[in-house]
Amino acid sequence: MTAASTTSQSESNLPDAEPSPLSWDAIAKKAESIYRDHNLNPGFDIEQLIKNLGGEIVRQDFDEWQKTEDGSIVVLGPQNFKIYLSAFTGLFRNRFTLAHELGHYFIHSKCGIRPLKAARSGTNKAEGQANWFAGALLMPKDVFLRACREWKDDDLLAGHFQVSGAALQRRKEILNVG
Repeated sequence: MTAASTTSQSESNLPDAEPSPLSWDAIAKKAESIYRDHNLNPGFDIEQLIKNLGGEIVRQDFDEWQKTEDGSIVVLGPQNFKIYLSAFTGLFRNRFTLAHELGHYFIHSKCGIRPLKAARSGTNKAEGQANWFAGALLMPKDVFLRACREWKDDDLLAGHFQVSGAALQRRKEILNVG
């Protein structure tokens, strides 16, 4: 199911996400506190979490996706944000993308206090921080390390957390899991 909506003119005029002064460790702790505060479990329903937070997911088909350079997230205020998501990518990719955009919401907009938009692509520090947040939200350190001790098979681990093999490997590198 796709939505034909695109960002409005007022959404396009929002400032871009700026890097946070938070340390990498503080960003991970923020993600893990959200995981705990919302009583999440591995493979949790991230779309429901977004709805609970007041967000909307707008799925764009291939033509819509190609025609826009708009941001992947637009934050208008507390409990008022839209995440633009490709309708043609897979579940595990989408979960990471949604968690990444939540990173912008929690870290860069401070839960909507600072309205903003975040570009769909980029490699700046704010994007790296959102990726860091996403990994910690989907695979919190203690939960992840416990699962790594229980299962040695990466396919089982990726399935348990519903993440791609690449996301799993990156989290293992970050947490120094052999």
